[in-house]
Amino acid sequence: MLPFVFSAMAMGAVGRAAGDMINEVGRQFREIPGLREGTAPAEFAHCVDISTKAAIREMILPGMLGVLVPVVVGFISKDMLGGVLAGVTSSGVLMAIFQSNAGGAGIMPKSALRATSSLMGWSTVKVPTRIKLPWLAIPSATRSKTPAARASIFS
Repeated sequence: MLPFVFSAMAMGAVGRAAGDMINEVGRQFREIPGLREGTAPAEFAHCVDISTKAAIREMILPGMLGVLVPVVVGFISKDMLGGVLAGVTSSGVLMAIFQSNAGGAGIMPKSALRATSSLMGWSTVKVPTRIKLPWLAIPSATRSKTPAARASIFS
């Protein structure tokens, strides 16, 4: 149970940190003249600062969970501590394998469709560059060569 609680807390922390980052990038597009056109530099240091502070702030509780639960259980019973450590290790390894495989499941269909359409010479196949999932939408949209396409995700 502990790996699932830890993972849920970590995913929530990443989501909140990503929201802060998206708000900052949107603010920069609104307030820095010339950023949409690509003539003005972005404030990268402020984004790195947000990311660093969020990583430290948001991972305190999951880190405490991973340290304190075995200590508390160890004071209750040594046998129970052995069970907790064995269960956490076995379920944590399986969960890590499942999550690493599931990460590519959102990206692979889009890549396969693009590769197949280009190999077959189908110019009419349109693969959306902006997907509703935030972790897939931002990188594909910011890779665009046109400034209007880069800025459209924040307007």
